[in-house]
Amino acid sequence: MKFAFLHSEWVKPGMEDVYDSVMSKFAEALRKVDASVCRLTFTSRYGSGAVTSLFFAENDEHLQPIIQRKNLLSEAFGMQEAIALTQSWSACLSGSEESELIIDLPVTNLSPDAPWFGMVGR
Repeated sequence: MKFAFLHSEWVKPGMEDVYDSVMSKFAEALRKVDASVCRLTFTSRYGSGAVTSLFFAENDEHLQPIIQRKNLLSEAFGMQEAIALTQSWSACLSGSEESELIIDLPVTNLSPDAPWFGMVGR
């Protein structure tokens, strides 16, 4: 994977269930449109509401559906549901930020015996 997109969000207190529902639909949309990305998501255990997702792709084009979420949701579920999901998503957040990243080549040239960023499995 040579390209990455980092997306961080902060979920408002009390909106966790709505947010989880929207995230389930987002994951379903990724599967439905067969998006060529890998996603790692980290959540805060200390009540800050922080959720950070790191998306990996072979090329920048594969990241575009992630960056343009409404288009991805529209392709998967139709425009009306995409608008409703996007509105629900926005209502859950107190803030967000994102960055496009390019991965250093040595990290993408991993050996089969150490496939996870050079770390050997147990």
